[in-house]
Amino acid sequence: MTLPRRVVHYYPRFLDHRSGVTESIAAWAEISSSATPTEVWVAAQADERSHRDAERLHELGVPIRHVPHVGRSSRTYLLKWWKANLGPGDLLYVHEGWVLSNALAVGYARHLGASVVAMPHGVYAPQVVEAGRDVLGMRARLERHTLRRVDAVHLFFPSESAEVEAVAGAPVPAGIFSNPAPHIEESGQWVGDDDYVAWIGRFVVGHKGLDLLLRGWVELPEPRPRLVLAGPDYLGGKADVAALVEELGLGDCVTIRDSVTGDEKEQLMVHAKGYVHSSRWDACSMVLLEFMTRGTPCLVNSTVHAGPTYAQAGAALTFTEPSEFPRLVPALTSDRELGERAAAYMRAEVSPEALREPYLAWLGGIAGTTTATP
Repeated sequence: MTLPRRVVHYYPRFLDHRSGVTESIAAWAEISSSATPTEVWVAAQADERSHRDAERLHELGVPIRHVPHVGRSSRTYLLKWWKANLGPGDLLYVHEGWVLSNALAVGYARHLGASVVAMPHGVYAPQVVEAGRDVLGMRARLERHTLRRVDAVHLFFPSESAEVEAVAGAPVPAGIFSNPAPHIEESGQWVGDDDYVAWIGRFVVGHKGLDLLLRGWVELPEPRPRLVLAGPDYLGGKADVAALVEELGLGDCVTIRDSVTGDEKEQLMVHAKGYVHSSRWDACSMVLLEFMTRGTPCLVNSTVHAGPTYAQAGAALTFTEPSEFPRLVPALTSDRELGERAAAYMRAEVSPEALREPYLAWLGGIAGTTTATP
């Protein structure tokens, strides 16, 4: 099997804080580093074990390289490429999008004959595109130019291809590989012996569909099941959710908690009757993957990319409208085989073991066909 000489993940703010993007990078770096040298390039001079994903890279022996930049944030970072080491045989990943640093990285890598893969992590969703401040269309033109210069995009679900094509203005070669399912110890498998349904995420009402979730809960007959919402606040979103809970008269059955990590998070996931993934859009939720890998029955918004794929596999239920909750929530909390199918699907389709060979073969195919471009 042909493999890249080296895989480099370029994400300048990897060490700034932990996120779904950093977790995804660490997961893919673990797979590639088992076969070829792999690195993560960052901008800030921060503690190289600043969060769990950085610690994971350290344990794997994947170097985190501090490459000199100018600028102080993700929107102003510019890599000093003459101080970087990149060339033929290397494969460069750029993560997310809509930043000048990625555009320059792609141009430089292509000029030197390195392969380039873009991993959007959902930033080309129509809702994200429409929310962008681009009065003159300059960002759209730059992003289109950037996408047309990459060798391929790494997407998580087939339906993402249309979003990339809409931004690029043309088809872009794509590899479709879901984020790898996390490893779960036997002690962390789902039990479902408590009386609540869980939701975990950032408190962003519109994006995370928390209004849909709460309005769906109102539709349930009394006494309603307990609903536990846990996660970090984001721009006052937690207060908005608390106000909506009060407005809808759900204070007796909805609990709002702070962010959960470690054993506290595991206990919340293991004992929940089920999990509702209410987001209006996302790429490949690591929280959803974790719940399903544990064997938790999951109800997923049909508008996210994962919804149709998991529903077709019989691994999750999906909803389209809150009015469906009276039918779907009882099904969610009474069907233990749904969680068993979810865990089986994760093992067979998106475990690191299942993904490793096809993913490495795809990387090798890209690296074997790239040539320098002016």
